[in-house]
This record gives sequence, C-alpha cells and structure tokens, in this order.
Amino acid sequence: MVKTGGDEIMGITLDLQGLEFALLAADHNVTGTGLDKALYRPAAFVFDMDGTRHRIQLSWEDGLPHQDVIITWKK
Repeated sequence: MVKTGGDEIMGITLDLQGLEFALLAADHNVTGTGLDKALYRPAAFVFDMDGTRHRIQLSWEDGLPHQDVIITWKK
C-alpha cells in the first residue's frame, strides 16, 4: 500500500488462501481503501478445523478490548 498522492509505503495487503490481511505500518485514513470495515487490532486469530482449534494470540499495549477473528473450515 502506498500513501495516496505519494510514494511512501504505508503497509501491505495479502491473501492467504482466501483470507485477506492488511498490515498498516503508519497512521493512514482508510476511507475508500476497502479496509473501512476491517477489524482493528484483533485479540487473536482462532482457526476451527474438524473439531480442532488453533489460536494465535496477539497482544496490544493499549488497554482496550479487542475481538477475536474466528475462521471455521467446513467439509
């Protein structure tokens, strides 16, 4: 991702088998970027697969509550 109207890199977007991620490395207005409804600073990524649950826990030092992102794979 490049800052609007410039050449400064602001972050990266990637797609891992249909799961889209964006990592912003600087404060940037996301209006109109497709990230308008993104979850800001998730608490964890939880993967549910055939009765097995894997969790990647994240830690933010901001004192705010954060939501988990839950991904469920079904056969």
